[in-house]
Amino acid sequence: MVLVDDQHIWHTGFVFWSTGLCFFVRFASVFLLTYIGNKTERTHRINTEEQFIMAYGGLRGAVAFSLVIMLDDIEHKNLFTSATLFIVLFTVFVQGATIKPLVNLLKIRRQGAKNSTSMFTEVNK
Repeated sequence: MVLVDDQHIWHTGFVFWSTGLCFFVRFASVFLLTYIGNKTERTHRINTEEQFIMAYGGLRGAVAFSLVIMLDDIEHKNLFTSATLFIVLFTVFVQGATIKPLVNLLKIRRQGAKNSTSMFTEVNK
């Protein structure tokens, strides 16, 4: 219902900078945390292609949208709402639609049902 609201304020620079910064921070945090995780003793090290897919495929927006809706009446609430909705729609539709071809392009191994071990077995190893 908020998407069809007529009180949106559009500022192209703010919306695109916000989207770009979200994208950059997502990649930086995924690569940093997986680097730290790979330094620990693991049964499967996360390679660069998998890190890229984790960063690219992370659909973000539900928490951000709920936080922006909960804002009290501040001066630029409608601008923040519009930017957040754009980021949500971009990540869901653009990134969501391109994730499968990207996985195929990068030749990322997908886990099959036959060789999968349970989380219980993985943790106990």
